[in-house]
Amino acid sequence: MRSPSAALLGKDLRELLGARSYLLFLGLLGPLVGQAFVASVEQYAEASGAGGGPAALAQGCARSTACWCRPSARTTWRRRCCGPSW
Repeated sequence: MRSPSAALLGKDLRELLGARSYLLFLGLLGPLVGQAFVASVEQYAEASGAGGGPAALAQGCARSTACWCRPSARTTWRRRCCGPSW
């Protein structure tokens, strides 16, 4: 015997999956999520130097010029480039 809450949850899920509005929502949301994922992968590839371009992520920071900084009191300590202008 199932508990009353499990039976109610099962009934609600069956109603949700059978509703046209939910299926329409999923149909419209899927391409948007896919497009956002593709755009983020392209931006990461561009920043990491894929395709023969310069690697923007590692370009300006050498290990010897990195330091730890804390931009404000509410943030945590982060490692960042402290080149000659710092």
